Amino acid sequence: MINATTRPRAVLSPWRWLLAVATLAASPGVVAEGCPAAGFPGDIATIALIEKKPALDRADFRDYWRDIHGVLAVRIPGFWTYTQYHLGDEIPGLSANPKAATPIHGLAEVTYCSEQAMAGLASSAVTDLIKADEQNAFAGTYLHGTVRGDSVTLVAESPARAPLDTDTEGTLIVLVARPAGESAASFGARFEAAMAALPAACPTLLWARRHLFQPYQADAWQAPNVNHDPLVIHDAALELRGSRRAQALGCVVDAVIPALTARPGTSVNVYPVAGRYQMVRDGRPTLLGLRGLPAYRLIERLGADNQASPAVLRTLYGTGHE
Repeated sequence: MINATTRPRAVLSPWRWLLAVATLAASPGVVAEGCPAAGFPGDIATIALIEKKPALDRADFRDYWRDIHGVLAVRIPGFWTYTQYHLGDEIPGLSANPKAATPIHGLAEVTYCSEQAMAGLASSAVTDLIKADEQNAFAGTYLHGTVRGDSVTLVAESPARAPLDTDTEGTLIVLVARPAGESAASFGARFEAAMAALPAACPTLLWARRHLFQPYQADAWQAPNVNHDPLVIHDAALELRGSRRAQALGCVVDAVIPALTARPGTSVNVYPVAGRYQMVRDGRPTLLGLRGLPAYRLIERLGADNQASPAVLRTLYGTGHE
């Protein structure tokens, strides 16, 4: 278990964490440091909140995002992990002070070992392809970032989860927006204090991870024909997992909402996770990330283990996998 501590928060000028790292790509001899244990995410992250196109049903949106868009995104260098969370509808009656927020259908977490490793997101030619592809399935994408220390694993299960996690019934995503008039520094301090108390308040959790976002700037990530101006700007996100949904829901009701809504006007929105897919793990694309889910499952079902060999994957993709 890792406990967060309340500390002065580093707030960079908007999107400096993303825009400035492009210059690092040309710096020779830069070695990524600060990588976590194998199977666990890094403590620097970008979090994308995704709204599907209204004409797409959920199944087509999820398949396209995972097996086409996601398979392309794993080619961006510098990712330590890349995980997709496919969300169900917001849980009615549970969210606190809900605002008329943009509907969110997915959350993508990408983590990095260092600020230098983020250079790939800002400078890779694949990034332009990713932006061009968004319009095929996404109505809106809202990219948030954290600096070191603002993405923290509060409770960690062992061993780490497999790249394809089919048991997500007990997993929730919580999005938090501060009230009008509260500063980012004030919200950050009370969010960190609430999260530091979470492991003791929710002892049955298997996993808890939180992100405190840097200030949002819509024009830092521009994809053609895709909206980047959400109705509500979120300031933090939280992932909770219990062996049963009731454990995660109990933590939200008994600990998260009371702690965060002590300041009137704080908005808390809660979503169930319908699927979790790890596309990059320990700095390398997974077989799921390289092949997509249908091929991944077929290879497993037929026991075609040689299709996962580094030699085959190098032939197909020019890379190996985990």
